[in-house]
Amino acid sequence: MSELCSSRSEQPEPSTPQKFEKTIDLERPSLEFPFQLALEEYFQADGVGEREDLIEHAKRTMELVEEFAGLKLPPEALYAVLLHDVVDRFHNRDSQKCTPERRQAAGLALADVFTNPETGVTCAQGSYVASLLADFIATEKASAHHRVRVATTIPEDIREIITDHYQESVPAEAWRQIEPFVDVEQMAEFLDKTNIEAVIIKACELLDNMCYPSSSRESAKLQDVLEAESFYAPLCEVMGFDGLAASLRSQAHIIRLEGQGKRKLIEEIREQYEKTRHVGVRNLVNTIFGTEQVETEAVVGLRSEASCHNRSVHIGDFVAQNGKAVYGKYRLKTVGSWAAKVHEAHQNDKPEYTPMDVLGLTVISKNVKAQARDFVEFLQRRIDMNPAFQLKKAASKSSAICVHGTVDYVTTVRREMEQRGFDTERCEFVVQDAESVQQRGQKYQVSKTTFLMDYPGLDKGVPVEVQFVTEDERRRSRTGEVAHIIYKYIRQLERQRPVSDEDKHAIAQTMSQLLKQIHQRRDYASHDLEVNERSTPARDALLEDLYHFLCHELA
Repeated sequence: MSELCSSRSEQPEPSTPQKFEKTIDLERPSLEFPFQLALEEYFQADGVGEREDLIEHAKRTMELVEEFAGLKLPPEALYAVLLHDVVDRFHNRDSQKCTPERRQAAGLALADVFTNPETGVTCAQGSYVASLLADFIATEKASAHHRVRVATTIPEDIREIITDHYQESVPAEAWRQIEPFVDVEQMAEFLDKTNIEAVIIKACELLDNMCYPSSSRESAKLQDVLEAESFYAPLCEVMGFDGLAASLRSQAHIIRLEGQGKRKLIEEIREQYEKTRHVGVRNLVNTIFGTEQVETEAVVGLRSEASCHNRSVHIGDFVAQNGKAVYGKYRLKTVGSWAAKVHEAHQNDKPEYTPMDVLGLTVISKNVKAQARDFVEFLQRRIDMNPAFQLKKAASKSSAICVHGTVDYVTTVRREMEQRGFDTERCEFVVQDAESVQQRGQKYQVSKTTFLMDYPGLDKGVPVEVQFVTEDERRRSRTGEVAHIIYKYIRQLERQRPVSDEDKHAIAQTMSQLLKQIHQRRDYASHDLEVNERSTPARDALLEDLYHFLCHELA
């Protein structure tokens, strides 16, 4: 394949993650202009008959990638987004979109990228981009395969809707019934041979397609929803791309609710969301901690929180004073998630329901003793001293102040309350005894409070949940045995057969190891244009296909 691109130097084994570089080699030539030309060349070719917004779709997707992962990826990955549809039309023979006319136009455009010296693409850049382009197709096939597997878990009469090009209207029952199926083992196996940049980019493409559908088929929308919920969002969440995962789930919720005729509910929630967002998350966090010196840093986007009022997702880190410096995470509930919770409550005859975690904060402490101190300090200094905070319990709780954990954990928090004169009768204590820990594994340990916060400009106030956890527990909630994705996986199994507590514990331990592997994959993205060695066969197959096209199909 030297005619297209000489072989790259040997890469280190992916068993040792390659950490992100903080600086980018700005001396490498930019690929934006040649890739933009290639996209336009393909779009303008005779007989391709593409969607009218193909170029705009590519640019929107590139903006999403920059917003959600721009600091994690090299510029070459960002600009490779411009070619994601071009390579699909050329190399994805399984797709109905790969017609002879499109394959020829796409092949010529790609050949110009990889063989024309005037583009300025270096061999290292070409090899890296080819790997990503090949993985775009591999990722799309993996997500589609995952969606088809969902069909085995749903009623047979609506199975056709998500496995074929169903042309009729999707009944409301289908929007309600079909739930996402999460297979952690398949995800780990897939990522082992895939560049994670491709997964992030394809997730952003799917998000854009859900916001700007390219197909008029309702079944296509439902298929996108299922791939978002069961494949892309879980992968993004486990790898730490929380903003992208939240956006995918939010849009999936919105599409599901629209399919059930709930547009009015969505707009009502959106109006409340916009009012909350408009006052600024930083201002709200400042009020919660009673200071104007809270430092917040959005983890979505490259700009500061103050300059990004138009974001659909607000997630980030904060540092505040709570008797001493504390740090943690914040997030504003998305429109889709908020609306889905309210709709579920309405279905259960709870018309006045409001989720108590519209604004959620998690304070992360070094250990249980420090966490107990931080929790009680917050209750006494902020909850009990500020008339703007009105304690209000969540619908599923018996109190607005809750402590859940093992005997030792609950005892430590209770003792801190007693020593500082806080009335323990105000709290809900849920204790997991030693026998339960042995049989089922240790459950999530957390101390939290929920309250309604008055704030100027917000007539209904802001429902707030503040959780306090340790650093170890925070890690366990992401990739450990108490990760939500494991809970969902076990719940899926229980719908098929009974699962004992011992089996649940064993499954959680196994799944936790897989989640850790998936999480580590995010460290493989590299500004040095390194690729996953196990992905190179797919890259080589793409380049061989392009070589064959140039030598034989154009002859």
